[in-house]
Amino acid sequence: MAEYQTLHKFVPRATRFVLRPEDNRLLLYKPQPRLAPTHSTEILNISATGVAFVTERDIAPKLGEIIKMEFTIPGGEKIAWFGRVVRTEEFEARTWMRTSFGHPSLDQIIIGIHFENMPETQKDKLSKGISKRIHQLQSNNRKRHLAHFLKFAKTYALQALVYLACTITCFGLLWWMSRPTDNYSAERGSPWGQRFKSLNWQHFMQGNPDNQLPFNEQNKKTKKSD
Repeated sequence: MAEYQTLHKFVPRATRFVLRPEDNRLLLYKPQPRLAPTHSTEILNISATGVAFVTERDIAPKLGEIIKMEFTIPGGEKIAWFGRVVRTEEFEARTWMRTSFGHPSLDQIIIGIHFENMPETQKDKLSKGISKRIHQLQSNNRKRHLAHFLKFAKTYALQALVYLACTITCFGLLWWMSRPTDNYSAERGSPWGQRFKSLNWQHFMQGNPDNQLPFNEQNKKTKKSD
């Protein structure tokens, strides 16, 4: 079972943005002591209230520790600020991240940081940068989907036209076959073959001429004969 530790039962945080491969994911951090070494790592996700990154277990900051960080806002400028470690989690549990983040050969963990007393101006820059990046990705997705649709339409245009022509032809044929005969009465109804003019097989029968008369006319002639 993956190890999971958190400093608080609930830490308020804003909507997180998962960085893409084309984003600048570099993050530099170091503990509070001035002489402590600086480490580099990759950002997993970021929001206006915090950031999450992966790092090697033996150099990872401890739960509750305050560290100084320097990173680039998505689509914006570099900023530096302090944050408190509020969560640690085994990176192995998130195997789906291995294709984009971290190094499979290293023993790494996920570190969750909550920004400590960040000024509103910095938070506003973060929020605007993340929002701008999200809108950019949405616009790129719409353009990509439109390009795929146009490519599909261009590739299968002939097949679509043939299918449409066949559909129209089938409906037209059904309409032509369902035309009523002249002696059809919707109130009285009539036998099959009278309602559908093209299916009135009596017109195609051979032999007795009486069989070529409409059904109602045959009844009248039979009654007169009686």
